[in-house]
Amino acid sequence: MEFPYSVDKHSTVFLSVSGPLKWINKEKTMIECTVDIYPLGVVKYGASKFDDEVQGRDLYDHLMTGVEGPIADYERRDVYAFDLQEELNKIMPDILLGTATPDQIELAKALRIQIKAMS
Repeated sequence: MEFPYSVDKHSTVFLSVSGPLKWINKEKTMIECTVDIYPLGVVKYGASKFDDEVQGRDLYDHLMTGVEGPIADYERRDVYAFDLQEELNKIMPDILLGTATPDQIELAKALRIQIKAMS
């Protein structure tokens, strides 16, 4: 990939890319980097192999070559009450409809107790 890079005259123009690079998710499908994008300037960017835009997928492939440096391992961030609430929200429909498994009900109870303790 040569910089500046653009798929066509109507798409985003990457002027440059730099690190530090790190995996954003544990599945290792998205890489955080810093890009200079015309006309926005320097911003953090998540390059994904599943990006809807060609230039995002191309940037991901470029970073995977290692030419911009190593990619640091994914580091799990701290867990907050809203993270637990998101997990609880995923299983609530089954609980409300009476289709939840006993394990899901126990998980919901544990999540709710932890949410209350963190709030």
